Amino acid sequence: MIEERYDLAIGRIGRIGGEESVKLPFRKFFQKTASFLLMIDELKKEIESGIFQSWKRGMTGCTGTFCRIITVQATEIRFLR
Repeated sequence: MIEERYDLAIGRIGRIGGEESVKLPFRKFFQKTASFLLMIDELKKEIESGIFQSWKRGMTGCTGTFCRIITVQATEIRFLR
């Protein structure tokens, strides 16, 4: 049931970009927030499929450290569900 509700929410968030019912400047805020959430959803899919893990192995230095921190946090969130 949680996955079904998640999919419905992501679908709704995806439609926010084309909506014009909210007046400026709030419309821009909602569109940018929706775009960010969709990027997070894409990252979630990459982590689940393993694509992100193979890509992350090639990273070094600060960027690699940042990615490891984000991945650990995302994994912890996933386990909490």
